[in-house]
Amino acid sequence: MMRPLTFTMTLGALVGVCVLSNHAFAEDAKVLAPASTRFANAEIDETPDFQKHMSPLLGKLGCNGRSCHGSFQGRGGF
Repeated sequence: MMRPLTFTMTLGALVGVCVLSNHAFAEDAKVLAPASTRFANAEIDETPDFQKHMSPLLGKLGCNGRSCHGSFQGRGGF
């Protein structure tokens, strides 16, 4: 059984590592402009396409697997 002091020190070290790693990651991340600014160009006449726009999202979220929307029988309207 762990002593309370050892447990507290271990927990503190883990929290410290998590905080420092998240801080370092946040500094490297790019800040994007708001969507209203990025997609304000009305000159682009592009029709949404399932293969081009939806498939990458489903793959990124893990929804194209057999147990989800990627089933050969389909699920959830897909």
